[in-house]
Formats: sequence, C-alpha cells, structure tokens
Amino acid sequence: MSFEFAFCFLFCRLESKIWQEQHTKKVLDEEKKKFVSEIGQLKTENASTDRIIKQAKTFTSKKDESHKKMKEKFDTLDKDIQELNKQTTDMKWKLEAMEREFTDKNLMKRLQAQNQALKSEKSMLDIDKNTCVARLNDLKQQIKHLKSQISEILTEQRLKDKENQELEYKRQGKGETEAD
Repeated sequence: MSFEFAFCFLFCRLESKIWQEQHTKKVLDEEKKKFVSEIGQLKTENASTDRIIKQAKTFTSKKDESHKKMKEKFDTLDKDIQELNKQTTDMKWKLEAMEREFTDKNLMKRLQAQNQALKSEKSMLDIDKNTCVARLNDLKQQIKHLKSQISEILTEQRLKDKENQELEYKRQGKGETEAD
C-alpha cells in the first residue's frame, strides 16, 4: 500500500467520521427541538385535561367514562414522554462520547506517527525495488554475455568438427581426386 494512498485513506476516513458526527448532532438537535415542542403541547393538553377532569367530577357517570378515556390517553402520553426522554438522554451520551473522541489531542500525533512510519516503509520498499531492478539488469547482462560466449564456442566447435572431418577424409583417402 502506498504512503499517499494510506494517508488519503486515513484523512478521508477522519473527514467522513467528523461529517457523520456533525450530521448526527444536527439530527439529534432537531429531534430534541421536536420533543421539546411536543412536551410543551402535552403540558398544555395536560393542564386543560386536568381542568376538564375537575369539571367532570361534578357531572354524571357519562362524564366519568370520558374522564377514564382521557386518563388512559394521558397515561399513554406520559409513558411516551418518558420513553422519549430516555431516548434523548441516551442519544446525548452517545453524542458526547463521539465529541470526546474527536477532540482527542493525541489524535494528530498518532496520525503523524502513522504517517512517518508509512513514509519510512515506503522508502525502504523503494530501496529494495531499486536493488532488485539493478540485480535484474546485471543478470540480463550476464545472460547476454553467456549467450554470446556459448555462440562463439559452438561456432568454434563446428569449425573444429569440420576440420577434423576433412582431415579424417584425407587420412582415409576419400576426399582425394586424381587432380590432388
């Protein structure tokens, strides 16, 4: 893995994480505003419901049934509010943990140390590559030199074999004609 790629990867990953955290914070803030407005509405409804309940106590049993329905609705809404408060608190804790992670003072030092380690590893790999390339070129030159030597030796051997064969023919008298 090249140094530039690793550095870009880490940098892009950090930027992406920061953007995600900021986006999450915005979403949570919007949800908080929504929950606060819902709570305000619910408190208003609760106040009016309390007045209605007080008035309903003075009326007939028919009003008691509506009172029961309103009480059930109030209890359901109260449970929903408690659940939303719990979710909001959990989200706040997560958000604070993420903010602490990104405000880590040693984060840059760690990234710089990783960056330096990658640079030194790259330089070592470059040295190894250059050494291998030089060795490969030397071996190619040796192969060329050996091929030319083999070719010269084979040529000389053919000439010697031809001379030996001619001498053998002369010794046996096969190659002689009457003009010789």
